[in-house]
Amino acid sequence: GYDKKGYDKKGFDKDGYDDEGCDKDGYKRDGYDKDGYDRKGYDKEGYDKDGKDRDGKSKTPDTDDKVKTPDTGDDSCSSDKTSGTSVCDSWQGTYNYDMYDGNENIDYGLDGSLSSVSVDGVGIAVSTWSDTEKSGGNWLWGYDYDGVKKQNNLSRYSDGYGLVNDHESSSDYTQHTLDNRGNDFDMILLSFDQAVSLSGATFSYAENYGANQQVTVVGLNNIDTFTGTETFTWNTIAEQVSSLGSSYSATFNIEQCDDTYVSEFTNLTGSAQYWLVGAYNTAFGYIDDFTAGDDSFKLASVGFTTTNAQTTGEASEVSTPATLGIFSIAAGLLMWRRKKAETAK
Repeated sequence: GYDKKGYDKKGFDKDGYDDEGCDKDGYKRDGYDKDGYDRKGYDKEGYDKDGKDRDGKSKTPDTDDKVKTPDTGDDSCSSDKTSGTSVCDSWQGTYNYDMYDGNENIDYGLDGSLSSVSVDGVGIAVSTWSDTEKSGGNWLWGYDYDGVKKQNNLSRYSDGYGLVNDHESSSDYTQHTLDNRGNDFDMILLSFDQAVSLSGATFSYAENYGANQQVTVVGLNNIDTFTGTETFTWNTIAEQVSSLGSSYSATFNIEQCDDTYVSEFTNLTGSAQYWLVGAYNTAFGYIDDFTAGDDSFKLASVGFTTTNAQTTGEASEVSTPATLGIFSIAAGLLMWRRKKAETAK
């Protein structure tokens, strides 16, 4: 009773979905309607339209240990009141990893020691991840697509990099970013060949000129979950690092600074061999005044410091980084602009 395209007389396929991916009740394959709510009236984060969870608690309760005070970034990009010039300071990154330095500076993989890319002897490999994998549910009540899955390589746009995940189209320019649209949370996994601490990042593009844009950063001392065969979610990773606190995992504001965008990872003192960097990911904690679903940017560079301590492979120990030197973000941006100018010649 199905036509050549696989649809019955009512226009539904064998799984009960029409050509737009919706069932007879208007729910998509991921179990959510066009407004992002499931059949019980909750969004992917577990909250209803009034911002209440299944227990009637508000979205950002004061008792939630995961709620962190947002970093305002007041010191990372401001104006000199005496001269009126822009001041970009307090990025404590000893080393700067430019993902594009006139040529693509990325080696894809999970082992930094095997990477062809290094910064002052520190090997760096890159991989991309997003929660686009089917993780549960059924055809009747809808499927869940919370499973984290390795994605295609990044795409370069000018001097920054974005990701078109498995649920997005490369023909749509609004999807050429690391973002948290459509209930998908895009993240880059940076695999170093030794333990490092991240200091900050720059972005060639941020939605709304950086207004109300946030980046989530998470340190991991092993990536066994990523290399394993079991389906996992971002909540799985959040549970693994939950005991380590804000020195290991936090979300920061992005600010416009001259002709680029900057985020300073204030107080992110944890040292780890692996770091996730991506659009504001609520699995790692809800933050008052931050909104998910509207964060979108293209990553250009990451600043980091090294540590003298060896990693143990255990996700419960955090080393204190030994700062080898201090560079202001102004100096980093100056080098970035010079590279742009040299490339343009």
